[in-house]
Amino acid sequence: MYVLRDKKTNKPLYLSHTQEGLKWATDSRGKLIYFNKAKISKEKEKISFSGDLSINPNVYISKYKKLSHRKEYLNSIEDKFYNIAQKHYV
Repeated sequence: MYVLRDKKTNKPLYLSHTQEGLKWATDSRGKLIYFNKAKISKEKEKISFSGDLSINPNVYISKYKKLSHRKEYLNSIEDKFYNIAQKHYV
């Protein structure tokens, strides 16, 4: 399992079985968060990414490992991600 995290807070943003799957991560407004400024486009039944495909400088990727945070709300989010990882880890 791989996790996309915020660089400043280490907050988990998205969880996937593969690093490739992290590219589909979106925020609450539907904006892709893996890329700097990219959009999902569809041409002739093929879905792809377009725009600035450089990795967002505010995030990083790592193998999932549960972290302990100083702020309680981050621990709550981390617990949710940990439970998902335990349920789907094969």
